[in-house]
Amino acid sequence: MEFDFRGDILPDEYAEVMRYYGYKNNICPGDIRALTHKAAGEEIILHVDSDGGSLVAGTEIYSLLKGYKGAKKAHIRSRAASSATVAIMACDEITAESVSLVCVHNPTTYSSGDAGVMRHTAEELDNVKSAIIAAYSGRVKSRDEISALMDRDIWLDAEKALEYGLIDRIEEARGHIINSAGRDIFPTEKMIADYREAKNSRTSLAKEKAKIEIFTI
Repeated sequence: MEFDFRGDILPDEYAEVMRYYGYKNNICPGDIRALTHKAAGEEIILHVDSDGGSLVAGTEIYSLLKGYKGAKKAHIRSRAASSATVAIMACDEITAESVSLVCVHNPTTYSSGDAGVMRHTAEELDNVKSAIIAAYSGRVKSRDEISALMDRDIWLDAEKALEYGLIDRIEEARGHIINSAGRDIFPTEKMIADYREAKNSRTSLAKEKAKIEIFTI
């Protein structure tokens, strides 16, 4: 069973909100949960075109794929970056087209506060990096090597990705266009609030409709 692993990686609710507003170019753990359920042990092939996004959502996808009993493969068509690379590390085989790119980097976050808060944030980022390396460590030559590569925040061509062990094989290009790194797109607080209000209104309407149907039977 094939799946178009395309766009920003978002938590489930964020993906729902973005799709509600018409932004459908995203992936969430719920998509992979539905995919593995539908595949029911059949081989899964992910066609990857993603700049990454939420690391938490990416690691959840990794866990879902890791726990899937059937064969799973990832094929990088144009690029796999950031949390997308973490997610696909759970696949049994990763291939990439000769024109594709792979990007690895250190985790980032936003924080404000005094020196103590900043030291705490730095410690958290070190721990997060260690967790990311754990996902890569089943493929790369050494933890130190992948750590140094993440420090460089670098895009790798297919040959370099193969050299470092991030992919298993290079395949010829199939005519896809490579896009440069984009920005992660997340819903604003207002978008989330408006979506929840609309969702609750639809739920209330559905319940009222159900009551009417019951009383008219």
